Amino acid sequence: MQDVSERHRVQDELAHQAFHDGLTGLANRALFDDRVAHALTRTGRTGLDPAVLSLDLDGFKTVNDTLGHPAGDDLLRQVAGRLRDGVRPADTVARLGGDEFAVLLEPGPGDHVEDHLAVAERLRALLCAPYEVAGRVVRVGVSIGLVCADLDGDGTAASLLRDADTALYRAKAGGKGRVVSFEADMRAELLLRTRLAADLPEALAAGQLRLVYQPVVHLGSGAVEGFEALLRWQHPLLGEVSPAVFVPIAEEDGSIESIGRWALREACGAAASWRDDGADPAPGVAVNVSVRQLRSPHLVDDVAAALTDSGLDPAALCLELTETALVHDTEQAARALHRLRGLGVRLAVDDFGTGYSSLTHLRQFPVDVLKVDRSFVATIGRDGAQPRIVEGLLELARVMGLSVVAEGVETTEQRDLLRDEGCQSAQGWLFARALERAAADELAIAGGVLGPVAVPS
Repeated sequence: MQDVSERHRVQDELAHQAFHDGLTGLANRALFDDRVAHALTRTGRTGLDPAVLSLDLDGFKTVNDTLGHPAGDDLLRQVAGRLRDGVRPADTVARLGGDEFAVLLEPGPGDHVEDHLAVAERLRALLCAPYEVAGRVVRVGVSIGLVCADLDGDGTAASLLRDADTALYRAKAGGKGRVVSFEADMRAELLLRTRLAADLPEALAAGQLRLVYQPVVHLGSGAVEGFEALLRWQHPLLGEVSPAVFVPIAEEDGSIESIGRWALREACGAAASWRDDGADPAPGVAVNVSVRQLRSPHLVDDVAAALTDSGLDPAALCLELTETALVHDTEQAARALHRLRGLGVRLAVDDFGTGYSSLTHLRQFPVDVLKVDRSFVATIGRDGAQPRIVEGLLELARVMGLSVVAEGVETTEQRDLLRDEGCQSAQGWLFARALERAAADELAIAGGVLGPVAVPS
């Protein structure tokens, strides 16, 4: 006779550890994949389709950084408890790693996609409620991607979770704190993004990136005051890639810092050449600065080096920053902007009116120019009047002593109404598209005046 109870207990414990997360007690990836595979097998027999949710916490890193990792672990355990309480007993909740979770929603008779969406929204609300961690009340958000098993795919647990992750990425890209359902065209978008992310780090060295220059026109005289330098990527196989597509990728992988440093040098060199070649008055140049660049400790040195190497007068350089970049960390942004202002450059808030800044925020920053977003300009003239929000922005600029540039001007009516309300400058297709360097050089040196042109259909 031999007592094997302890051996069986240890074996059971090891088996549990092999398929469960040690911190939260939830299923781990191996068990989750197994449960999804079994659910897909049952789908063929019952005709009922399971759904998978991919969840990622928004703001978890801040809790870890400010309160420490033990507090972060406590928060993850509380999140796990809320997820367990928010689903049915037959469903599976898993922690895949870090602050990433997944939920398998087992199908029931009469369940539809709308029911799965309702569960996802309920979980989002549960996880967004306050937590008590390390004696403090904290809040985090959550982004959720949802996929149902009846969509095209290769019919595996891996493909289902991949598609849920794709929807999750769309939720995060759209502003976080959202639930997004997977759609088939997202798969092609993900493949394209993956391809671009792999190719982008080499694009600069390969000479595939270039700057184009859109004229900024004085509305009173029509004279070209300056140019905004805009990034373009000519991919060797895919052709022209939109900045709206590749710039967020560069932000995410960090390559925007080297690209931004190159763009500063290129733009400053162009503006200096206009002055040296006899342009009188020599137009200035505006360069966009990303969120990641603004947070970099190297930005001020990069700007100073570009000015020194080109010999450009600092007053001829305007750095454009979005509202989102400024309000991400207002104190850090204010310090960076004051240091940049100390170099003598001008500062502009781009896409003003579309973000989250307030008048209080604006007063913190030493800005010189407000740029009115094209979405507001597009509403001008629809009813023969200036929209109230545009009037308000122009009045705010007057009160604060700031210059105004309107973006996306496409009609003479927009131009005239903006000019009559006191807007000094504008850019858009009414005057010119973004120009290649040679065309910009010619226009700058000639001291051109741009009148209205036909707007492309």
